[in-house]
Amino acid sequence: MQSTRADGVTDLWQAAPAPGPLTAVLSFGTGLRDETAPTLGVTRLVEALVTTQLGRRPHEFTSTVEEEATHFAVKGTPMEVTGFLHAVCSALRDLPTQYMEHATRLLGIQAPRSCDHRGAEPLNARYGPHALGLVAYHDPDMYARLTPDAVRTHAAALFTRGNAVLALDGPPPVPVPGYQGPGSTGWSTPSPSC
Repeated sequence: MQSTRADGVTDLWQAAPAPGPLTAVLSFGTGLRDETAPTLGVTRLVEALVTTQLGRRPHEFTSTVEEEATHFAVKGTPMEVTGFLHAVCSALRDLPTQYMEHATRLLGIQAPRSCDHRGAEPLNARYGPHALGLVAYHDPDMYARLTPDAVRTHAAALFTRGNAVLALDGPPPVPVPGYQGPGSTGWSTPSPSC
């Protein structure tokens, strides 16, 4: 496993490419742990807005929000992976809050994420209505209470280059000329500048 740091993003990659398509996972160290009762669901809403902006793509991709991290994963050609990472970072830089009504409606009808709630009571006792103490809570209206400013503030504070790790199962793809991430002067190395 190789490790480099480019534009503030830690890159982890295998020196010898795996056979088949390239797989990349862009992870941010933010999840439920960074939420409070009033902001419950904000990380999931950021993730939903980003994936809404991505639209349909000819290659595999997925995203998840966990207690302590948010992941955007893609599998495809190096050019598809680069395009996907560019699109994720672009959506995070200019969060498409115009789709909030649509995203909140979809998130409200989706079943809550399934997880083992056996540890929820001690977490709630330890943290109260904050961070991991909220692990068992789900309110279908929680997304509708969030404002565009709250969502943008959360994304700007926690979906950053310094809070990101890019893992690849092969060498990083070539840089995209002209790419710029939030607060970045450009993509000087083969790494997203989120």
